[in-house]
Amino acid sequence: MSYVVSAWLAPNIYKYDLSDLNAANWESTVTAYDLQFDSGTGSSMLVQSGLDFKNNTIAVGNPYNSTNLQSIVTNDSGNDGSNSLPIFGDGDVSSDGAISSDFVTGDVSLTNSGAVYVLSSSGLSSDRVQAAIDASNVILAWAAGGVTEPTVTDYLNASIDNVTAENLSDINTQIQSLAHTDMANVQPMTDAINKILAYTTDATNPTPTDTDYSLAGINEVDSNNADTLNGYVGGQSVAVSDLPALVTQVDHLLVLRDYSADATNTEPILDNFTGAGIITSRAINLADYNSELVNQTLTTDTEFQALVDAINALDDYADGSTTTAPSLATYHTAGFDELKEVNLAVINTALVNNTQTSLSDVQTAVSALDTLVNYALDNTSTTPTLDDYANAGVTSMSTSILDYLNSHMDKEKREGFTHYLKASNAHASDSYGWSTAISDDGSTVAVLGRYAPTTSSATDDGGQSISTAAKAAHGKK
Repeated sequence: MSYVVSAWLAPNIYKYDLSDLNAANWESTVTAYDLQFDSGTGSSMLVQSGLDFKNNTIAVGNPYNSTNLQSIVTNDSGNDGSNSLPIFGDGDVSSDGAISSDFVTGDVSLTNSGAVYVLSSSGLSSDRVQAAIDASNVILAWAAGGVTEPTVTDYLNASIDNVTAENLSDINTQIQSLAHTDMANVQPMTDAINKILAYTTDATNPTPTDTDYSLAGINEVDSNNADTLNGYVGGQSVAVSDLPALVTQVDHLLVLRDYSADATNTEPILDNFTGAGIITSRAINLADYNSELVNQTLTTDTEFQALVDAINALDDYADGSTTTAPSLATYHTAGFDELKEVNLAVINTALVNNTQTSLSDVQTAVSALDTLVNYALDNTSTTPTLDDYANAGVTSMSTSILDYLNSHMDKEKREGFTHYLKASNAHASDSYGWSTAISDDGSTVAVLGRYAPTTSSATDDGGQSISTAAKAAHGKK
């Protein structure tokens, strides 16, 4: 069942298919007809009283003006007027919208003489049918491995919508990859490719599903890796031809991520690191990479790359491949969070003196250094051994001076001014520093600015708000 309406005093007719029991779907079935007139010769106004519709034929009257009708444009079958392919034109295949004299009876020069337009979809054009057959054969021949690439016009003639000069290459590549033998599969593939292209252009567009990737001919995408893949695709202008390689990269990345989350999962091999795009990975350091994946919980390629680079930097400095001393951040990234800036130079010396090229070697040095520091600060009763001194990078240590040096370790500690803190949003009369507190591990200092403006809506007095004091925590010791 269909329903036809005309626009009051406007040159438009709208036809709806009401066969769907769900009325919400009726709007999407509209076929709009636009009678194109020479705007310089007057109006082109239809009237509802002059409209009738039976079966596949529409009759509509225009009693006010029938001068210089130019064409009739419809949005049916991709003919939306924007591509200059109206279905009602010269011989039904006109590309310029000109109305043939075969369509017109009577004198069209008389203003307000009136006219009736009859639109029918009951007839077929043999030329159009043949064009659809020929185009379909071109498309399927190409899909089977042929050498003649289909054009945008071929797809249009075969009633495949939304193929443009911009996406033609992707569609031709994927249809040949999929080797489609049924034209019914071409439109779903085209729609899927366009959805992916829209998403890779702008991540606010609808997100492709694993089904979309499958229809587009991108294999090995499933519910396990689709979200991660979309994270790399959305808004990144990724070409469709690059997606298969990106899927492989994501799969390798997921091996690293899964192992970092749970060591009972598959242990990564070097190919997983390099396949995930971590091209600086080295086979000799694989065990260290994996040990830190377990010790830390890493999820992104940026984090994996940073871990690999940090471990490599420690290794290169230890064996003399580089003279660039590792920074504190490098040690922390490699998993040595307990190392402090004040001991950085000592541990770098140990790295070189003992050629510590594995994380376990570095950990031995860090632990030995902690033993010496804690003993010097009188924070532990553990007495340093010869091995502790050697592992910390101290040379020429012997039994004969061990006890003596241990008894004087307290004289080796250094005390002094290390930090000067100011509020990042300081104001006059804030009284920043009115009260301070240090965490149990000595790594965090909380500072109260008694009269500093509050960010809480509960009070206008930042100095009297306990929550404000908590927000004023600054820095590390």
